[in-house]
Amino acid sequence: MRYLTLLAVLLSGCGTPRPDASGPVAGLETAAQYVGRETCGPCHVEQLRAWEGSDHDLAMQPATEDTVLGDFEDVTYTHHGVTSSFYERDGKFFVRTDGPGGELRDYEVAYTFGVRPLQQYLIELPGGRLQALGLCWDTRPAEQGGQRWFHLYPDEPIPHDDPLHWTGRNQNWNYMCAECHSTNLRKNYDLAQDRFDTTWSEIDVSCEACHGPGSGYKAMDVMKSREASVAAGLIIPDEALCKSCHVGAPHDQKPFDYAAATAAGVHQHKPKP
Repeated sequence: MRYLTLLAVLLSGCGTPRPDASGPVAGLETAAQYVGRETCGPCHVEQLRAWEGSDHDLAMQPATEDTVLGDFEDVTYTHHGVTSSFYERDGKFFVRTDGPGGELRDYEVAYTFGVRPLQQYLIELPGGRLQALGLCWDTRPAEQGGQRWFHLYPDEPIPHDDPLHWTGRNQNWNYMCAECHSTNLRKNYDLAQDRFDTTWSEIDVSCEACHGPGSGYKAMDVMKSREASVAAGLIIPDEALCKSCHVGAPHDQKPFDYAAATAAGVHQHKPKP
């Protein structure tokens, strides 16, 4: 059962492998390049505004006072005998918790991961690895049981040598979940060195994460024609593409309803004000 739980947790933001949209596009002589939302936005103002502040926009962010939602005001949380501390110093966020050898150590939070109904925190470890803490912040309102720290595996101890420990391979961001939370994600794993040099063009799920790299279709004379844009590499997302990341229950908390999602505004994906 615990490994079914592991699968559910690690698939948060992860689905089946996404199509590689950065390779050569049929009919084009060179590989398409990512151009960034700064190129897309001026002509797609309504879509950009709807996207800003959405779950896609907030899928992954540098840890700052504006992005960290958890309580880091010198609070503690105990999980099966391991007491972890959360604190902020000089605008940076830290957790003191058990490390790879089981000893308590201080770790700086590098990134936030997700935004609702929970927010996870990524810690950088040697070898270019980003690891997702098992300790998460419940972002729901307090009246709904949120605004609290909790562990992904509340009913069992997870010692440092357990496969589910946050420092282990099964909680590694680079190969487990990264490609569904950032745009143009390249894992860049070096087998000989056993290290990652993971890169992205945009840290969040931006325009080209769904529509493909835009160098071939960005020109206005191309974008005026849907057929010409598609021929030049534009991807029109369909249900299969969306479900490559939105794999549905249990990690999305409820089954992914493609029709409802698109009817609500495909670029929005955020609660109504």
